[in-house]
Amino acid sequence: MAIYFDSADCAQMRKYASTGVFSGVTSNPTILARQGLCQQDIPELYRTLQEFGFDRLFFQTAGCTESDIEESARQILSLGDDVVVKIPATLEGLSVAAKVTNEGHEVLLTAVYDSTQAAIAGEIGVWGLAPYFCRMRDIGKDPELELKRMARTLSETKTRILAASLRKVEDVSAAFAAGADDVTISLSVAEMLVNNPLSIEALTTFERDGGRI
Repeated sequence: MAIYFDSADCAQMRKYASTGVFSGVTSNPTILARQGLCQQDIPELYRTLQEFGFDRLFFQTAGCTESDIEESARQILSLGDDVVVKIPATLEGLSVAAKVTNEGHEVLLTAVYDSTQAAIAGEIGVWGLAPYFCRMRDIGKDPELELKRMARTLSETKTRILAASLRKVEDVSAAFAAGADDVTISLSVAEMLVNNPLSIEALTTFERDGGRI
């Protein structure tokens, strides 16, 4: 089980890196853009995140054509052995994912919305797939049911389920309970995860009472 940051805000992630709670960072072009970054900034971002001691760093390919996706994937993979390349689960993306997986690289299929895509991921043998939990709910799907189906489909494979698009702490719990191996969460959800208000209230009470229970 692993919990990842879904962010490119290094200043904020630095505050939590020493907790040991977070195994790494996932990102995508939209997340980069929110920090005023683009694909060309990935190498520098990678070097900064490495300093935090994370186990895995995920960067997503750019482009829509097979050739553009492959070029982007190889640039990302050249950064280091702790990098997992994120590739969208499109026809063109699947072709690239199969190719680089066969070469021994770790691939996370992203933008996954349906349990049938787990069968594809397992067949290709990718490191993992990233179902969009809350976005599935937005379009009328039952995300917990879809994750349970994915988990059953992948039960005899090494492909992991890394749940994304989690908007609340409760979504994190639901994703794990439904069969996710890992999750990736925004900084706002991370803040709620490590600073449970009830735990803080209990500590305040302990301090006020001199440690008496």
